[in-house]
Amino acid sequence: MESGKTTKYFKYAIGEIVLVVIGILIALSINNWNQQKNNEAKITSILKEMQSDIVTDLKASNMIFDYHVLTDSIAKSFLNNRYTAEDVRKPRFYRIGYNYRDFKIVTNGFDNLKGTIDNVPEKYAVLLPEIKDLEVSI
Repeated sequence: MESGKTTKYFKYAIGEIVLVVIGILIALSINNWNQQKNNEAKITSILKEMQSDIVTDLKASNMIFDYHVLTDSIAKSFLNNRYTAEDVRKPRFYRIGYNYRDFKIVTNGFDNLKGTIDNVPEKYAVLLPEIKDLEVSI
């Protein structure tokens, strides 16, 4: 082995190693970017699910509220003798004495967020204290 060829070989080998390391770093950067993009899409989906859960809860609570307004107005009408015994036999009055309405808060979105809380992108981190406060009150 001549020293000139050995030096060229080492330069070539070092160059190849540098190229491989640069390639690996680029691949890791792309992988991290893709992972962040996937995490962001997942959190966005979970936040939309939470929004849907809240809308569902509002609709259910409004139905219960409307029911109680109706039954309260019917009860007041009975007290004021506006209805007769014949009126009570109508379907509208069927369950007048049964005022309990079950209400269960939908927590699917909250539950899903709990499982991914460590992967929340920085742009959504501002929402976490508010969401945690909401969850505590549930």
